[in-house]
Amino acid sequence: MPDTLREAPGRPTSYAGVPARRPRRILLLEANEDGTVGGSHQILYDVAIGMDRRRYEPVAVFYQENVFAARLRERGVEVHVFDAMRKRERSLHQRGRLIDLPAAYLGPIARRIRFLRQHRIDLIHVNNSPKVGGDDWLPASRIVGIPCIANAVGDARGEQHPIKRLLFRSFDHVLPCSRYLADAMLRAGYTPARMDLVYPGVDIEGFRARARRPREEVRAELGVAPDVILASMVGNIREWKGQHVVLSALERLAPSVRDQLHVMFIGAATPADEPFRRALAATVMRAGLERVVSFLGARLDVPDLVNAADLAIHASVKPEPFGLVVVEAMALGKPVIGASTGGPAEVLTPECGITHDVQDPGELARALTRLVNDPAERARLGANALLRVEEFSVRRTIEGTERVYHRFLAD
Repeated sequence: MPDTLREAPGRPTSYAGVPARRPRRILLLEANEDGTVGGSHQILYDVAIGMDRRRYEPVAVFYQENVFAARLRERGVEVHVFDAMRKRERSLHQRGRLIDLPAAYLGPIARRIRFLRQHRIDLIHVNNSPKVGGDDWLPASRIVGIPCIANAVGDARGEQHPIKRLLFRSFDHVLPCSRYLADAMLRAGYTPARMDLVYPGVDIEGFRARARRPREEVRAELGVAPDVILASMVGNIREWKGQHVVLSALERLAPSVRDQLHVMFIGAATPADEPFRRALAATVMRAGLERVVSFLGARLDVPDLVNAADLAIHASVKPEPFGLVVVEAMALGKPVIGASTGGPAEVLTPECGITHDVQDPGELARALTRLVNDPAERARLGANALLRVEEFSVRRTIEGTERVYHRFLAD
């Protein structure tokens, strides 16, 4: 990609010329509506908690109630949930009646305008993608006269409808979460001047502090013997996350390797993903993997589970925009086997992890064999992961994000 795009540097050393005023109110929007939580929720939480409250005041808006909304309230952050409103808005769209079109398209904009004015919002920060908010928050921001920026952490494919394609390209600024996403934004029509590369980061010490239980206790609860190599795969159960790739790799392992390994899948399945979950269960039964894998569902103790593991696996079959779970595992000193495309390919180096072609389960099988059979290699990669993860500290994320805020809000 062009050399003109650089990773957003840290917080400006001076805010000279900015008059004393109330903190600027930043609306942080998380628009996920599928009933799950994931990396984008964590990114919003970390930015809201970490931003400089002398200059910025977070106002979080979620489209569904979730655990991160509750955590933000506990930390004193103003939180709004649009669940009931969004159900009514979706209902109008689903009816598909001509008479409902004005209310379906203009009603949300009017409600967003009222919200922005009532809550004195100074800047809108869409947390997911420029594909979100273009038909409501973006036009509302234009009418109110405030900036509207968007992370690029989600689906990078451009819109096909000409109006939606125009809106996709019309945010004041975008913050791609990886060079992979930055390249996609360039293809979509954004210029380097309208982008800042801001890698998502982990609250390294905070994440480690959440791993409270002894590893031995967690493994005993899971029924994993002390001499078994435990691998974690964190991610909601959906096809693009690649759980089927892992099962296929396990089938290819030599019995002597497979007998030493247990893989725990950590994540929920939505009703829409239930057929895929059932297909995974059928594969486990057919391949005789019942003693090799476990599906733990949604868990609140993810740090404890990952900390109890000996290695972490990532296998998304679509390029992962960033892959926060990779960095979280590295923060706990775990060697990671990650996809060779998307964000993980930028995070992992040969010194701290292994990348694999997700289209070739044999590559993953060979990587698993290597780490199962070589404890010294696991230790080497894990130790180097602790060093590498410092490049992805949440403090760097917040500093890069605040630099963009300052660009639009400084007088």
